[in-house]
Amino acid sequence: MSLGSILKDLSKKNDYILYEASVLTHLMKDVLGGNSLAVGLFCAKQDDGKGASLTFNYLNYTKNIFNFGIVNDSKAIGLLKKYRAELNSIKNSTAAQLPQSS
Repeated sequence: MSLGSILKDLSKKNDYILYEASVLTHLMKDVLGGNSLAVGLFCAKQDDGKGASLTFNYLNYTKNIFNFGIVNDSKAIGLLKKYRAELNSIKNSTAAQLPQSS
């Protein structure tokens, strides 16, 4: 039931969420309330009234959860990308200048 309580807390926008309640919620904390965008797929059986009811409750909880995806790109990562691109261009230009062996 810890996944259900996490979804309920996230939908109510509580300040503190206890992701360590189970292994599943601890592994999914970045997807559930982090800075990533996630898509959920909910399935309900036609014959299972109680299970379908719980599924629709979870669906209503997740409907009220809003995450905003943020690109984790700091200045250091940007410099590394720039230097790697520069290195690749130097490698390509020197490879083009080397004589071809036959």
